[in-house]
Amino acid sequence: MPAEHVAWIGPHTGPFEWVFHSCSQQHLIRQWPDADRWNAESASVRASFSRVVFALPRRDRILVEQINAFQQAEPIVSVCCVLSDLWLGYRRSGATKLLVPGFYWWNLQDQILPWLNQSSPSDSIQLYESKLSSSCDYWQRSYTSSTPQSDRAYTLIMTDNERVASPLIPIMNATGARYEFLHFSSGAPEKQLEQFAGCPVFGAQLARNLKIAMQENLDVTIWWCGGAMETLSLEIVKRDMANRLSQKVCELKRLANFELGWFATLANYEQWRMLREVGFTRLLAQPFRVAGLWADASAFA
Repeated sequence: MPAEHVAWIGPHTGPFEWVFHSCSQQHLIRQWPDADRWNAESASVRASFSRVVFALPRRDRILVEQINAFQQAEPIVSVCCVLSDLWLGYRRSGATKLLVPGFYWWNLQDQILPWLNQSSPSDSIQLYESKLSSSCDYWQRSYTSSTPQSDRAYTLIMTDNERVASPLIPIMNATGARYEFLHFSSGAPEKQLEQFAGCPVFGAQLARNLKIAMQENLDVTIWWCGGAMETLSLEIVKRDMANRLSQKVCELKRLANFELGWFATLANYEQWRMLREVGFTRLLAQPFRVAGLWADASAFA
C-alpha cells in the first residue's frame, strides 16, 4: 500500500513518541502542535490529508466537542484519537464522549496501524456506519473473521499463572497456532525478568524450544505475560538488569528468529520503553485486535 498523508495534531513525545515514530515509518506525516494551529490552516490544506490523528495527553471537553463536530461535518474523513493513560475509564464517566475511534497509545500494533492502513475510502464509510450502531466501541472489539490461519505460527507464553494468558488461548485455538507455556517461579514481574535473563534451567528450556522451532521453520512469537512494576522496582531493573536482558535476547536470537512481546494487563510507558531498549518489539493489552497477534511488528520497534 503506498504511503498516505497523515495529519498528526498534538504532541509526539512521551507515550506518543512510539506511536508517532512507528506510524511515520509507513506513512507521510505532518505534525501540528495543537488543534488551534490545525484549524487555522486553509480548508484546502486540511482536505489534502486522508487520515487525521489527534494525540490527546489529557481530557479536554472543549477539544473533544471540536473533534466530534469535525467528524459529524465530514463523516467520510478518517479521524481518530490516540489517548494517554489519563483517559482510562473515560467511557464509563459522565464526560463528553468521543464520536471517533479512540485508541490508547499501547494499541499501536493491533489497532492504530490497522486503522491507518484502511485501503480505501469505503473502509472509512463502513467504519463510520458501524460505530454509529455499536455505541462507539466498534474499533475496541476483537474480531475473528479476518484472523489468518497459520500452521507455521508457534507461540511461547512465559507466565507464572496460565490464567493470565487465557485471553490468548481461544484465538490461537481458532487459528490452529501451536503454543506452549514456560512457567516462572514468581509472580513479581521483576523476578520474572531476572529468571528470564539469568536462570540456567529456564534458559535451557527456552533454548530447547527455540531450536526445535528453528528446525521446523516456524514463525515464533514469545509473549511475556508480566505485570507493571512499581517505580522503584523498574528503576532497579533498568540499573542492574537491562544489560543482562539485552544480552539474553541477543543470545536467543542466535538460536532462532523470533518476535518478543509484552502481553500486559495494564501497559506502563516507562516499563515499555525499557523493554523496547532490551529487545521487545510487540505490545498487546486488552482490548486487542486478533490480527495484531500475527502482524509483522519488526518494523515497529
